[in-house]
Amino acid sequence: NVISRNGMIEAEPVVNVLDETKPENRWFEWNREPGSYTWLEPFLDIESGKPATRVAYPIYKNGVFLGMSSIKLELMRFSKLFQTAYYKTLNYYIVSERGTFLYNPDTSKILRANILHDIDTGRSPEHIVEIAMEMVKGQSGVRTVAASDKPDEKFRLFYQPVKTTGWSIGIVVKEDEIMPGTTQRKNT
Repeated sequence: NVISRNGMIEAEPVVNVLDETKPENRWFEWNREPGSYTWLEPFLDIESGKPATRVAYPIYKNGVFLGMSSIKLELMRFSKLFQTAYYKTLNYYIVSERGTFLYNPDTSKILRANILHDIDTGRSPEHIVEIAMEMVKGQSGVRTVAASDKPDEKFRLFYQPVKTTGWSIGIVVKEDEIMPGTTQRKNT
């Protein structure tokens, strides 16, 4: 097992690191179909203490299975995915196929909250549960939602499945920021 810890590369025997009773450590048993790959439900990494996931790919030579290659990805690296100075109100969320937050601007919710159970009904509560269900089911859509404390403040919510992982990504931005001028014209 080779890891990067505090900027240093360390190698240690796998038997000292892996608890084979945990699903995230049994990647060597995953789908061995040639050309397939498997994404694991995210977990809290025992080496870094950070949210992570794994993707595994079977290795074949001349049609003979040789083993599995697995890569661990730290989920906090997603925080840089949508960094932008253009949209000041842009936020995004990534949820697993079970509804677990894999990325949330409120980092205390990552791997600890579920979009189906821990919904912030501060924005248009009549649609949030429905949108959450659609995201977990792998559906896509665009909705306009309002902040409950400011009903005139509208947000555009875009959501789309990530088919290779079973995850879903939701992007939220203030409507008047993505369509400047339309709100002013509508109100005059």
